[in-house]
Amino acid sequence: MRFSSNRRILPPIAIALACLGAQNAGQPTKFDGRSIPDPPAQKEPWTPPQTKLPRFLLTATSALFDQGVADPRGCEYREVEVLDGRTYGTHAFVLPERPGETRRFAVGWDGEIYPAASVGPAVNLDADVRDMVDSIRTGGPNAGARVARGQGNAAGFGGLWGRHGRFGPGGPPGLGERSALKVCLLLRLGRADLAEKLFAAATTWTPEIRGRDFTDYHVNYLRLAQEWATGMYLRLVDAHMRGDDVIALDTARRLSAFVKAAQARAKEMGFEWDPTHGNGRAGYFPFLRQLPELLADQERRASEPPRGPIPPRGADPAARVAALIRDLDQIAQPQQMHFGNTPVNAPQVLALEAEGEAAVEPLLAAIENDTRLTRTVSFGRGSMSIDRRVYPVLEAEVVAVRNILGMHQFPGEASQVEYGSLSRKDLARPMREFWEKNRGLSPPERWYRTLLDDSAGPKPWMEAAGHLIELPDPAVPAVFGGIRVAASRSRAGEGPMKGDVLRSRRNPSVSELIARRTLEIAGVPWPRSTPDLQLQGACWMALDLDRWDSKAALPVIQALTTQARETIDWFPSEGYGQHETLVQYIAQFSVIRARAGDRAAFADYVAEIRKWNPEKDQLNGLEAFEPMWTYPDDPAVREAARWLFNDPASPWAAFLRKPGTSRLSFRSLSHIYASPLLRSPGFREAVLAMMADRSAIGTARRTHKTAIQLEMSGGDREGIPVPEADLEGLAVGAGQLIRTCDYLAWQISAIEGAPRCELYWPQEQRDAAVAECVGFLKTYGDRFTAERPPGAQVPPFHKTAHLAFPRLDHPATRADVQAGRAIFSLEGEGDGEVRRVALPSLPIRAKWNVPAVDDAPAAVEEGLVWQAEEIRRGNQWERYYGFVGRHVIARVPAGSIDLAGRLPPAPGAR
Repeated sequence: MRFSSNRRILPPIAIALACLGAQNAGQPTKFDGRSIPDPPAQKEPWTPPQTKLPRFLLTATSALFDQGVADPRGCEYREVEVLDGRTYGTHAFVLPERPGETRRFAVGWDGEIYPAASVGPAVNLDADVRDMVDSIRTGGPNAGARVARGQGNAAGFGGLWGRHGRFGPGGPPGLGERSALKVCLLLRLGRADLAEKLFAAATTWTPEIRGRDFTDYHVNYLRLAQEWATGMYLRLVDAHMRGDDVIALDTARRLSAFVKAAQARAKEMGFEWDPTHGNGRAGYFPFLRQLPELLADQERRASEPPRGPIPPRGADPAARVAALIRDLDQIAQPQQMHFGNTPVNAPQVLALEAEGEAAVEPLLAAIENDTRLTRTVSFGRGSMSIDRRVYPVLEAEVVAVRNILGMHQFPGEASQVEYGSLSRKDLARPMREFWEKNRGLSPPERWYRTLLDDSAGPKPWMEAAGHLIELPDPAVPAVFGGIRVAASRSRAGEGPMKGDVLRSRRNPSVSELIARRTLEIAGVPWPRSTPDLQLQGACWMALDLDRWDSKAALPVIQALTTQARETIDWFPSEGYGQHETLVQYIAQFSVIRARAGDRAAFADYVAEIRKWNPEKDQLNGLEAFEPMWTYPDDPAVREAARWLFNDPASPWAAFLRKPGTSRLSFRSLSHIYASPLLRSPGFREAVLAMMADRSAIGTARRTHKTAIQLEMSGGDREGIPVPEADLEGLAVGAGQLIRTCDYLAWQISAIEGAPRCELYWPQEQRDAAVAECVGFLKTYGDRFTAERPPGAQVPPFHKTAHLAFPRLDHPATRADVQAGRAIFSLEGEGDGEVRRVALPSLPIRAKWNVPAVDDAPAAVEEGLVWQAEEIRRGNQWERYYGFVGRHVIARVPAGSIDLAGRLPPAPGAR
């Protein structure tokens, strides 16, 4: 690293980059030393300097450094690169060299000790403090006051929270970070003059003010202690997570000693104890709940001898299982989503599951006794959150046992043990009892016995039924957000199910058991329940029964439809989503009943859907409308859709005419105008009427060279990335009024084959696009489906319409094209002889090599082939494909199409 010999080259911008922790690229680096030394003057007496600062700052400073905050006295203030998982450049107080050691250490502005990767020249402390003062004043005299006061810090001191971990930059704090601890470090150095300047810049204090209480500045001993402990704890967790165990153990020891002394001092000073977090041990430091466990775990790791390898598969099973359980404490699953992660898919867990029944007894014993921690950590939601959870090994052990047993619905969870509300033996007991009853049985036999067991209860019954209808497990379990996803389900006759080996079982059969348990669950009211979770669980189980045996499911579904309707009428919605959930089940049940020939099912559905009020009932999705796109021509369903979406007396009709409102911004509801509901003539009628509405509902404003922001009249905002070339002519800050018709055309343009419409286009261009979208809907309205075509990249919670064409039994006619049944017709061309080309599947994913035309360059368009026909021209057959891509529906010569699994050309074809 090259250091500047002139300190004044750096400020003000360069020093901000250096001191805020300029991070070098590369993999995390572990500290290679054996210990972390104390600063040279850590135990030396301290005489407070003469100062006009409030006296509480002096007493707090004395206490904090006596209790363990790293002392900068006797250190040189220099440029330095420190190690904190990675290498960071900063200015810090460098400890003197120790004889026989090449490694140097430094005290950061947070009062923590860091190993130094390299040490540069001395820098000017006075100049750096002047930069701190300028930074605070530049941001205004009360910069950060709102957040700071919420944290109990001074008006201009935001603290050092959130520097570590997944969401923080890591490393020591820089000069640009505001913390009252810096005032304490300056006082400890005897630089009262600098401490006064910094405190005055961040608060309302001046040297002329005397006798004010510390609460006037939102700084006190406990808040300073909590800030230092926070930084140390985050550093501890991060070091533990990455396996930097020397740093982690040293930090845990220092922090534990500090907390013990700080709690005693805070109690002596009369600070209020918080009993809601501490469980009798950490009321002043509620975020340190796992500190004792982390210290014990690091002490254990430090005392362990080196580990041997895990025996290979096929070796002694007991030895292999023992080694796999031993290494569960090395699980380090990275966080994939903001709400956390779990160790369920760690290689060690999967390897234990592969050992099968040989691992059950050792795992149950471990659940009862193993108190170790993994290296897997979950973080809080916010970027400044200090929430951390280090997962215990117990979590992985419970998951492994339950996966081997093939059942998960046992009483108790690992988290209850962690929080002290359940003993380990009580957690293991139901799993052990299940194991003893079912040892040696196949998983399907275990699930059958669970359904047969009157004492098992609703949750195990539901889980057993769900397992029976699953497809065989894939080779690699699906993972979403760190959570293993169950294998896909299939309907009887559509593919093998895990429970198929039980189809010959009688007295009782699987169908009889699932039907019996479903009705039993529905008949058990949930205590004081709105929503009725038992009924909802029974409805879910009835869908499983339909997949297993649709004939046996029909009477159960009919009974549950009646019960669901009665429940809706009996209980008010109360915002719990009960009405929506039950209406969704009634909708699914009506489709199942109609498929079985019970067309009267739609009378029940229509009666409920007409009562559903989108302004009062909770909205999460569009599943309640499934009958409208599955059976759009049923008279009752057709009339219900016409009334629901068009009649002024319908709350849904008014709701639809508020595009862009917050209620329509949730999940798939934001795509309702481009949903499979378009297949319903009644819904399509409402959308076409809205596409004639020119009233303004918002603005599309360019906020960046590659982004626009939608600002809707209801207050909603949404940022959308846009290629810079597309925004040519629209200046940053300028915008276009969004009309109702524009918004709907923009939504519809997301459907394959639909014309393109962008909200930032000039009005004349949008007018043309709206007209094209109207024509698109009128032509292809009957062709929409909810079924996703091969390779469709659509989020799973989006119910988006897809364009689909039927497989004709004749060459397409012009009438077929006009009716939207075909993409093109060769009728009347060439020599008049046209023939269909039999496609191996419909549709086929393909690429169209679009030639350059006028100013448009050549391009490759991805899409689907839905039609293939040939026409004779002389002695040759010319083949064409019906292609649907993004914003295009076209007849394309075969020579421009690349098929995935190309069709062989017909004899004489070109």
